[in-house]
Amino acid sequence: MISKLYTLPNCHTCQDVGEYLQERGIQYEEVNLSKQQGLDELRSLRKSYQGNIERDGRGIILPILVQGNNGGIEKLVQGEEIISLFKLNPG
Repeated sequence: MISKLYTLPNCHTCQDVGEYLQERGIQYEEVNLSKQQGLDELRSLRKSYQGNIERDGRGIILPILVQGNNGGIEKLVQGEEIISLFKLNPG
């Protein structure tokens, strides 16, 4: 299963989640949304994902963790819910 973590450099929750995943040996590819390539990938994700990508008053809730196989999305989790997911389902 491939995991991607969509982040921004100055996002404290993004940093916390990245550290949390690294400490537990959970492998992921980080997608930096401050770069054009990252923004393009997020646009593509938003078009292909059938569920709702949550927003708050400031925009899309970050980070976004996407897990999938063969180009399909099996799970999309946002913000601090990512840590809750791994606490309930340890790797």
